[in-house]
Amino acid sequence: MLIRIFAAIASFVVLMVVGGWLGLQVKARRFPAVVPGISPRMIPPPPDLPAPVLRFARAVFGETLPEIQSAVVLGRARLAPTGMSMPTRFRFYYDVARSSHYHDIQATWFTLPFMRIHERNLEGHAILDLGILGRVEDAPHTNRAGMQGYWGRYWRGCHRLR
Repeated sequence: MLIRIFAAIASFVVLMVVGGWLGLQVKARRFPAVVPGISPRMIPPPPDLPAPVLRFARAVFGETLPEIQSAVVLGRARLAPTGMSMPTRFRFYYDVARSSHYHDIQATWFTLPFMRIHERNLEGHAILDLGILGRVEDAPHTNRAGMQGYWGRYWRGCHRLR
């Protein structure tokens, strides 16, 4: 009788582990597509850009830059915040005029969201909400990382518009 109980428990554990692993192998569903806006107009670089940024902008774009006010980026990826790779889908919103962004990232299991990550950065003040992993609000290192990431993604996104 004791052997049957242990066999049942072991079978249950194996089924849970295999089911959990299988659920993490299924790609996340895409977010609904966003209707594209008009192509940005081209403008000269702002005169107050730091020299290294200006050199980079000229190397990538030439003498004119796309004037971008906002952007939405949608996609799917694999995310491993705890070391275990999980299928995710993401939706990033950027507001250039306010140097702000919002990231909505969802880790999924059998395409169902089970963990959400929200990153907000409003004019240099970041909030990083990792759900069950914790929350960081307006910490200096998070604020700096948020702004560096914002500007890095901004230039990469502009490069793709060419």
